[in-house]
Amino acid sequence: MQQKDKKDKQLQKQLAQMTKERDSLQSRLASFADYNPRPIIEVDFKGKVLYMNPRAYSEFPQLKKKGIKHPYLADFKKTVAGIKTKKKGVVREIEFKGMWWRQNIYYIPVFNFIRIFGLDITDRKNLENDLRANENRYHMLFEKMNYGYALQDIIFDKNGKPSDYQFIVVNPAFEKLTKMKKDLIIGKTANQIARRPLTKEAIETRKKYDHVAVTGKPLYLENYNEKTKKYF
Repeated sequence: MQQKDKKDKQLQKQLAQMTKERDSLQSRLASFADYNPRPIIEVDFKGKVLYMNPRAYSEFPQLKKKGIKHPYLADFKKTVAGIKTKKKGVVREIEFKGMWWRQNIYYIPVFNFIRIFGLDITDRKNLENDLRANENRYHMLFEKMNYGYALQDIIFDKNGKPSDYQFIVVNPAFEKLTKMKKDLIIGKTANQIARRPLTKEAIETRKKYDHVAVTGKPLYLENYNEKTKKYF
């Protein structure tokens, strides 16, 4: 009898220890979401919000009440359709009150719900918009300016010396000044376009281009183009 009581006490002690460890693990797992700086929510397939961590409550105080009618869960049912059969989650970007959020959406099979991790990407989006606006402005300047502009890739020979230049892009002013249409020169090299044999002036100019290509130092020069009868 005493031996049985002893075993029962040992078993109860083991169960108590296991319960303590389980509770400790659950607390640690809960703290991961509670102290996570990113908004985390859990939603069932009907769109009912089951859980929100503190950051989510802070950013979307009406989310639990509105459910899938909230802009943060816009097109929720369409977004998660078929997610149960997907091995990977769904990633999307949404805008809400001037802020942009990237959502990583996962299906949690053991609980049969959706977990959504949010990330504030507003700064990145604003930067992208600024870059796009600047690109448009510079493109307009490139197209409208009176200076002829040509971008060329340097082609090196086997000894590492500049041997040719391939046209990548030219602006309308360059076409007008040189009488060369971009459709006929883009992708071609200077050697393919230049007249043969090269004049002494063309050879000297080419040497100066090579020097710029090798040293990276800018150069200002004036040349007379016999073909167009103009100084450049």
